[in-house]
Amino acid sequence: MKLNLEEGIFIQIAGTIGQYNTLPIEILVKLMENMQSLFQNIAIACLDESQNIDLNQFKVELSDFRAGSAVPKLKFTPRFQQKIVAADFTAQRVVVTKELENLVTAAADPRKLNEYLRVRFKDVEWRNNIVHLFHAFTNAAGNSPMAIVNMKTDGQVEPVYPIRRMTIGQRDALLVEIKQEEPITEHEMFYRKVQITRVNGKITGKSKILAEYMVNASTEISYSFDSIKNDNNTYALHDRLHCKVERDDDDNYIIKSEMLDTFGKGETEEEAAKNFEHAFDTLFQSYKEMNGVALNERQLRIKGLLNLLIKS
Repeated sequence: MKLNLEEGIFIQIAGTIGQYNTLPIEILVKLMENMQSLFQNIAIACLDESQNIDLNQFKVELSDFRAGSAVPKLKFTPRFQQKIVAADFTAQRVVVTKELENLVTAAADPRKLNEYLRVRFKDVEWRNNIVHLFHAFTNAAGNSPMAIVNMKTDGQVEPVYPIRRMTIGQRDALLVEIKQEEPITEHEMFYRKVQITRVNGKITGKSKILAEYMVNASTEISYSFDSIKNDNNTYALHDRLHCKVERDDDDNYIIKSEMLDTFGKGETEEEAAKNFEHAFDTLFQSYKEMNGVALNERQLRIKGLLNLLIKS
């Protein structure tokens, strides 16, 4: 591997931008920011998921600047702090540096670069990220040529790798369209048993959730009657009568017994319960008056249920 970002690499910027052996601040900043973003995304995409990764260890700093067009020297930050236990950041930096070298060398041939990206970055989303960032890195100096070089002791520049500028067309050809799947929307409903505290009739403090029940086709809220009372009639029951509680579109309460095919409706639960008891009494009295009358199957079933339910 020819590159060593621990020691630093020289990047020569020639052409119009580097013709005075100087480098505009905005170009230097763009170059460093694009290189740093590329390194950090390579780290995420290439390093083993089980490894601890600190992206701060892949930041880039300027360590030197030479004449010979404009030749800044960039390196990984020396502000190295072992904040994550059992993470070999030096080895991780070697992996990221090797990936930069592979990208720069493969970029000399668009077909080779496409093959390298496809094989190395299996995840399409991360591959697209690397393509965008590599395009930004190679275009940091606009149309001016860039190259990774060595600086000899006599001040002469020795080419190492040319940084082939990626055009927008080449970038777009390397990008892979990611088809967004239609989101699957699911709704779930719960019943909650909530405890509230009243002091002198006023609710105080926060409510407390005592239980939570998933709502499905077999779940419903019930209202139970130990006995039925309406006017002067009282019906003692063998067992508690459980009825379904619902709310209609007008926000009225409905207490309904599907077995007896009767219900009570009211603006409050108490009013609905009272109206149910009235409906139950009316139902029983009507069947009582039907003695000797031929009943259909449904009526016989309801009459039988009433006889089984009512104790006295």
